[in-house]
Amino acid sequence: MKVNARPESEIFNDLVKLCTRQGFAHVLSFLCMKNNMTRYSSVITVDDLSHIYSPDYLIRNELAILIGLMVSNQVISTLAQYFGKEMVLKSLEAYKDRVSQQLFTTVLNYLNHTKNVA
Repeated sequence: MKVNARPESEIFNDLVKLCTRQGFAHVLSFLCMKNNMTRYSSVITVDDLSHIYSPDYLIRNELAILIGLMVSNQVISTLAQYFGKEMVLKSLEAYKDRVSQQLFTTVLNYLNHTKNVA
């Protein structure tokens, strides 16, 4: 049976659309909890940790990609339009030491180069 694989760019574009939809932050928070929480009763056993290696779970890099796509231009733009560019910049500055430098730089570059953000 021949499988027709979709081009990587098409899949990525679909992911971008999905990650920027309203409410995706809730889905992402659920995925993070599901992938990073381990339930156990009194003592952790090997079976308690076996879910970490399931193909149904996202690895850290996959979650990071989804987070990056979610906080892409559309989300940043919405925050800036609602709260104002200065408030977003102040918030970023307050959390600068707690977020990755790459995320900080990405958001800052977007805000500085966007004309339609107040």
